[in-house]
Amino acid sequence: MAPECAQLTNGSCVRYRCQEYGAFCEYRHPRPRVAAPKVSPPQDRRRDLVPIQPRPPLQRMTSSLDPFKCDEVEGRYFRLFQEELAFDLSGYFETPFWTRIIPQQCHHEPAIKHAIFALSALYKSAMSSKTNTANLDDEHFKFALVQQSQAINSLRRDLSSGRPQMRLALVASLLFSCFESFHGDWETASQQIYSGLNILKHLSEDERRHATNGLADMDFEVGLTLRRLKLQILSFLAMNPMCEHPFNDLNVEEVMPDIPDQFTTFNEAFAAATNLAVSVLRHSRRSARCGNELGPRELIAQQYLQGLVDQWNKAYEPIFLKICQSIVNQAYLGALQLRICVWKCEIMIAASLSNTEVVYDSFITQFQRITHFARHVLQTDQAIRQSDGPRLQYGMGLIMALFYTATRCRDFSVRREAIAILRKWPCTNGIWHSLQAAKVAEWIADIEEECCVGMRFIPGDCRVKMQSLKVSFQKGVITVECMQYSVNGFNMASRSINVHPTGYHPASLTQTAFDIIIIGGGPVTSFAENRLAKAGLSVAVIEHELYGGECHFFGCIPSKALLRPVEAFEAAKAIDGAREAIGTNKLDVAAVFERRDRFVDLWDDKTWISISNGASGATLVRGFGRIAGMKKVSVQPHGETQKYHLDANIAIIIATGSTHNVPAILGIESLDEGTELWSNRDAVAANVAPEHLIILGAGPVGSEMATFYSAIGSKVTLISSTAEILPMVEGAAAKIVRKSLEANGVSIKLSSRVSKIEKHAANSLTVVLSSGEMISGSVLLNATGRSPRTFDLGLDSIGLTGEGQPLKTDARLAVPTAQGTEPWLFAIGDVNDLAPTTHMGVYQARIACNVILSSIRNKQPSVKIDTPIGVTVTEAKGGQSTFAQVIFTEPNIGTVGHTFASAQSAGLKVRAVDSDFSIAGAWLYGDGQPGWARWVIEEGTDKLVGATFCCVEGSEFVNASQVAILQGLTLKEMVHVVPPFPTRGEIWTHLLNAAGF
Repeated sequence: MAPECAQLTNGSCVRYRCQEYGAFCEYRHPRPRVAAPKVSPPQDRRRDLVPIQPRPPLQRMTSSLDPFKCDEVEGRYFRLFQEELAFDLSGYFETPFWTRIIPQQCHHEPAIKHAIFALSALYKSAMSSKTNTANLDDEHFKFALVQQSQAINSLRRDLSSGRPQMRLALVASLLFSCFESFHGDWETASQQIYSGLNILKHLSEDERRHATNGLADMDFEVGLTLRRLKLQILSFLAMNPMCEHPFNDLNVEEVMPDIPDQFTTFNEAFAAATNLAVSVLRHSRRSARCGNELGPRELIAQQYLQGLVDQWNKAYEPIFLKICQSIVNQAYLGALQLRICVWKCEIMIAASLSNTEVVYDSFITQFQRITHFARHVLQTDQAIRQSDGPRLQYGMGLIMALFYTATRCRDFSVRREAIAILRKWPCTNGIWHSLQAAKVAEWIADIEEECCVGMRFIPGDCRVKMQSLKVSFQKGVITVECMQYSVNGFNMASRSINVHPTGYHPASLTQTAFDIIIIGGGPVTSFAENRLAKAGLSVAVIEHELYGGECHFFGCIPSKALLRPVEAFEAAKAIDGAREAIGTNKLDVAAVFERRDRFVDLWDDKTWISISNGASGATLVRGFGRIAGMKKVSVQPHGETQKYHLDANIAIIIATGSTHNVPAILGIESLDEGTELWSNRDAVAANVAPEHLIILGAGPVGSEMATFYSAIGSKVTLISSTAEILPMVEGAAAKIVRKSLEANGVSIKLSSRVSKIEKHAANSLTVVLSSGEMISGSVLLNATGRSPRTFDLGLDSIGLTGEGQPLKTDARLAVPTAQGTEPWLFAIGDVNDLAPTTHMGVYQARIACNVILSSIRNKQPSVKIDTPIGVTVTEAKGGQSTFAQVIFTEPNIGTVGHTFASAQSAGLKVRAVDSDFSIAGAWLYGDGQPGWARWVIEEGTDKLVGATFCCVEGSEFVNASQVAILQGLTLKEMVHVVPPFPTRGEIWTHLLNAAGF
């Protein structure tokens, strides 16, 4: 540039060579300075603005005939851009685009010059208001509208001059989108971004090949900046999944550029992180729009993106450590910001297939890191800039991550910290304004925290899920549509649970014939479908309720999630030092229920579908399944009369589980189910303690629920028809548990039967015993046992009987039928009543699948399948005489094989040896905690046939004895099994001593 250039002499030149960018500066003499023009009242002259659509042929950007002429007012805005705004727009990343390329273009492109004036004036308006938003009434904003209108008109003249200029249109679309987003019109901004990306996409290879270094740099920087702008829009759309938008090309797969083993430059890591974040947001939005129709595609995408995140982290680590070891500068802050962005991506990926807010509780540590790093970045940035004024940025942006933390993290201190940061450092990241984000987050936090004062976490039922966020920045109006999980039933004790979700309708099937059809969708089925599908068979799973079954949603998982905090609390109270550290000496009941909510995903089966069914590739069908003949099944969707028919090429597996019994007691029908009369489902789904819980039945369910509800403050009465609770276990173990329950305030009525029930009012009832004793309470829990779910299964169509009776099977778990010569019908899990536990059901599924696969391999060699190594194990062993079970009372009871009484009833000649837990390992584990163990030994052979352990975490002692029983080990052989000292496993040695070995 010539020395006499006025831009150089008046201080507004960027002091870089115009020639590098193929342009010549025509401006050599400054215009006379004149007073600022009077501006008419604010009028938006941007009407009729549409996304830029330049006409072919494509050309490189050329010089305009108009020189860069500006008056004093325009010069001040240009200097503001040079000195502040260009660096703000760059964020914390070193890029020549805003600081060099764009100012250079102002010398010879009027459209860009006026767009820069408009952006600078808008920035000045935001600075003067100190609120990070433009003041619609001040002169800066009025000037910005005038300049933006002139920029649009200049561009139109250039594009209609017969010299179409693709790169001019590209840069202009970027600047216009910046203006519209800062001005608050995100819809127009998104249209400009979409248009700019299309322009960049259609730049011909010849154009790029012949571009000078400067133009190539510009193409790259414009493309990257537009991607970051798209990231801003997508982050907004992620909270409005049903909003129609140009970016809704959700079915178009984006190919992510390869991530190297190690990034060589920071900008390379920056570009990869931008692309990764865009892909994650698109995946999150697509998953949200799928609703209950999530399938293998979403699971595969989730796994793919998680792999990319892991790869990015690995490639980024060396350069990140190098930057952090250098001086604290903008590059250092940018490095931290990239970390924050990718942490947010990790959380979004993990949560993308869940429909509950509880999923975010697994990421408290990541949320803490995000707030800590964000505060550090902003504090350091303020010190470097020596200014606390608002910032306008198009970097990765901290607002999105902080807003995400403030609305998803339910740790009070973390979310309030995120909100405080948004308020303290006003800034704008594209369409995201920190103060508006803080207001929305605070509003949601206030709603959630209103119902849980004094707690640290938000219980599941108090959580708010954002459905949509609509913002009119110009009007200053924010509309947030949210859903709060409803609380309904028995004195606010349970939520409304939909056990018949929509989706996977049989009418949507593209095939009606499958190799294997499984009726029932619990954990037993999950194992079977995976084993069979991985072998190469087509599998259909029919489930009429929640996929995951009774165990996952209403049985083992929620009940043990409730009981584990009780067990841990009691263990801590038993140890000196830990006992004194417990402040209130009470469980945090809300936190216990909230923990349970996490394990069952708030009774939403999408996560289970994605993990189990999605991984196997099996076809899920919602509806009630029935046998309709040999290898034929009918499916009737819930609430419909029409039935759909499917055919099984090879076999049908029945895995429908069991259901609770309802005793025939006078007056029980007067109680409202779910509010006054509980089943096991209601007991494990409750979220407050009933005033007085009366439990009918003292088996495992009754005893476990008595343990839990007495521990959280309910008055509990346990009614047993037998002379001791838990009649199926050793009497001494049952007595220890009964004494523990009584010590915790449970009233236990042994050898008692209920003659009638009287209802007085809502949650006010009286149970009358056969002895005449009357017990008043608020809720009655029916825990009188379970029956196989063989009701209305269509078994009569093949000559079998169901109606609550177990399906008889052989050692292969095959059900004998009159149809066919080869087994085609199998029954696994509770439905055969051989060993009604989840783990034994999974064991049976293994055997049944092996039988099916072995039959195909041996008798149908033309069918190509991949069989596991253990496929030859085709007969179940032991059954009830060898299976293990744990009752999670306080203390636990772990059993395997026979009790002394059941062994005698089976005709075995046995002896019993007992030992307590007065051993070093046990005493170290808990001071004076009760414990007792028994081995049942066959006389003559000295083989172990049964074992019982009643102690803290007695569940962990069973497996070794189970191996001994199944393998027929003698005590002589078991002597050589030496447990380490000092551990509770030494009980093995003490039992051997008691047995004379």
